[in-house]
Amino acid sequence: MYKVAVIGSPGSVDAYRALGVTVFNSSGALETEQLLAKIQSEFAAVFITEDVAPSNVDLLRLNLEEELPALTLLPAAIPQKAGLAKLQLSVEKAMGADILGLGGD
Repeated sequence: MYKVAVIGSPGSVDAYRALGVTVFNSSGALETEQLLAKIQSEFAAVFITEDVAPSNVDLLRLNLEEELPALTLLPAAIPQKAGLAKLQLSVEKAMGADILGLGGD
């Protein structure tokens, strides 16, 4: 059975526990990279809040070259534009419409 993880700052990810996903708290990009190295073989999907996401090119390469885990950015508690755009694109691709009402820039 596939497992899902969420990595982010403590205030941003605690609510995801209610959905039954495994939650990892991270204080920054370096800690997130270390967590990913440990858990990547255990999870099919890993969601990372953009406030602790590494901007490392190797991380992006891992996401493109490996089937699993699928890495997705989530907007942080105080959303940044990149995370919202990625989330909107993913939802629009899955649903066929912009149901979040964010509109395109």
